[in-house]
Amino acid sequence: MSTQGPFDLHARRYDQWYDRLPGARIFQAEVACLRALLNDTPAPMVEIGVGTGRFSAALNLPWGVDPSRPMLRLARPRVPHLLQARGEALPFREGTFGTALLVVTLCFVLDPLTVLREIHRILRSGGWVVGGWIPRESPWATVYARKGAQGHPLYRVARFHARREVEEWLKTAGFQPPRYRSTLRVPPETAPPTLRSVPGVPAGAGFVCFAARRG
Repeated sequence: MSTQGPFDLHARRYDQWYDRLPGARIFQAEVACLRALLNDTPAPMVEIGVGTGRFSAALNLPWGVDPSRPMLRLARPRVPHLLQARGEALPFREGTFGTALLVVTLCFVLDPLTVLREIHRILRSGGWVVGGWIPRESPWATVYARKGAQGHPLYRVARFHARREVEEWLKTAGFQPPRYRSTLRVPPETAPPTLRSVPGVPAGAGFVCFAARRG
């Protein structure tokens, strides 16, 4: 029996999604939303769950961590410094980074709270965690969950979390209350997403970004 996970087995399929529609357009919208929150957060920056490096490359993050070797192999031309590790046990000293980025990582880890506690540990005083996730309450999560139930190899292992869960994890891990921006504010598969993001969390938003300062 193979011990590889879905991201090991389908790394190239995952990466190619970003090169064709609607993935390319969704990616642009998500990058724009995250960039608005990263603009005033301090360096150095690291992405936890860097995957194939698409977001780090677009947002100029020099460090990335991921447990999947095949994903890191694809990320290598895009991100200067990569390490294979799980978010629950980050290979960095306390206070190493100014900002940590999470892009849908919380949807794919077994213990989101432990990951956020580890991020708190590696951040400097006054550092920030910036993240994006697909809220359970959104029609986007409904569509992706349906695809998972139909056997999609990546969505079937995704867990979609409510806003209150994310806020509770951030608070328990030692972060101050987050500020938000949101995008993908149209139902999936009905209209192409716009690049524009807005402050807060409007009903139905398919991609919500948060920025929370280390307490």
